[in-house]
Amino acid sequence: MKKVVTHKQSHQLNIYSGYTYIQGLHREILCMKLLYNTFLTHGCTCGRNKPHFPIMLNNKIGSNSGYITMTHQGMDIQKMRKKQQKVIIDNESIHNQIDCIMNILNKAQIVHLDLNDNGKNICINDDGHISIIDFDIMYLKYFDNMTTLTPLMLKRINRFKNTDFKKKIYNIIQKVTFNNLHMANTEEWLM
Repeated sequence: MKKVVTHKQSHQLNIYSGYTYIQGLHREILCMKLLYNTFLTHGCTCGRNKPHFPIMLNNKIGSNSGYITMTHQGMDIQKMRKKQQKVIIDNESIHNQIDCIMNILNKAQIVHLDLNDNGKNICINDDGHISIIDFDIMYLKYFDNMTTLTPLMLKRINRFKNTDFKKKIYNIIQKVTFNNLHMANTEEWLM
């Protein structure tokens, strides 16, 4: 199993969240626990029966630094585009996985606020498993108070409310996938 380690240091503020990097690490740990517990409680609706989010394996937080060790979820779409890599996934699987991701996020009451059109923080592994990563900029519906959020966080929340999340994620994923609409050209691309 591949692992990824995220290190955070200092009490410097993250300009987007308004939290220090250590506070952001605490929030990301909480978020990962919520996502995994929600997955265990409600299961996977796409039939893959594995989480679409990293699983935290270990963490340690000191007064000025900390880290999380988590499962590797594949390459993010931004890097795949830079390397011109593609993966084969059929449209039905993409839609089912996005529905599963949305279901878990909704049940955990988490809004991911750092999903960009460039594909950063959306991963696809070699077998076409789609995952969302990097939860240090997110909104916890049951935990966060709208009046204490930074203007940049409020702007991201409003942008999220006015976005068709499923369509946005689908369009980003389409940039790096072969699917049943253009499988005939796959052999040409691979040669």
